[in-house]
Amino acid sequence: MAVQLKAHQPTRGWRLELEQAAAARALRTAGAGRRAVCRPGQRQREMQRLRPRTVLRHRVLGCQGKKRFDKAVQQLEGRAQVEVVFHPFIIDHGTAPKGEEYLAYNVRRWGCDGWCHDLRRSGRPDGALFSDWKWWPASAKGHQLLLLAQEQGLGRQCKELLLHKTYEQGANLSEVDTLLQCARELGGLGMPEEELRRYLEEDRGRQAVLAEDAAAKRQLKIGGVPYYVIGSGDGEGKRYALSGAQPVSAFVKAVERVLEERQQGSQ
Repeated sequence: MAVQLKAHQPTRGWRLELEQAAAARALRTAGAGRRAVCRPGQRQREMQRLRPRTVLRHRVLGCQGKKRFDKAVQQLEGRAQVEVVFHPFIIDHGTAPKGEEYLAYNVRRWGCDGWCHDLRRSGRPDGALFSDWKWWPASAKGHQLLLLAQEQGLGRQCKELLLHKTYEQGANLSEVDTLLQCARELGGLGMPEEELRRYLEEDRGRQAVLAEDAAAKRQLKIGGVPYYVIGSGDGEGKRYALSGAQPVSAFVKAVERVLEERQQGSQ
């Protein structure tokens, strides 16, 4: 930023007890990584009587993986009620508060940006072009905005917008003005702009972001993103962990397995 599709940007009170060994078994079983949550609205609740609910939990960031993930969700329409919940994951707490220029950051961390060339090449068929990636942002404020958007039912739209701004428009998500522009494009997120500015400038949502980030790393043993957990929306049955930019088929297969297990359990 959880079939149950639950994604990683927080759902209050959500807890996933997943040991590293269990995650490895799930990866071998389902072959993928990222988490989303399915939360039906009033109309969805009526439909839920007819179709199983799936939750996907997903930890951000990940542009190419999200493209494939979204395609999988589209393929599952009509077969499962899918709700995606995003949870924060901060890759590098040492990033400068105002962000760092793309090449300078890569040189500082790894000596070059060679790994990004492979990323662009593999992402091209999925529409993840990385055509104007100028900044490596300090992502905490972006996560705060995403949490607010998720409360308004706009988590997926906000996530897509943040990724597009970063990788295709050269924006720096460390800047409050950039995030306010995102909020405007999302309809304001139910908050006057000046109030939202104060919220971001004063980091009022920072502790919630840091708590989720710490839980992901310490309790769930997650070492990188994107990372997904797929399970039944009612919390029953097995959950499957998928890590990395997995193929569309891996996400679909994991959801199908959860649906099959749920149907077997109801017999």
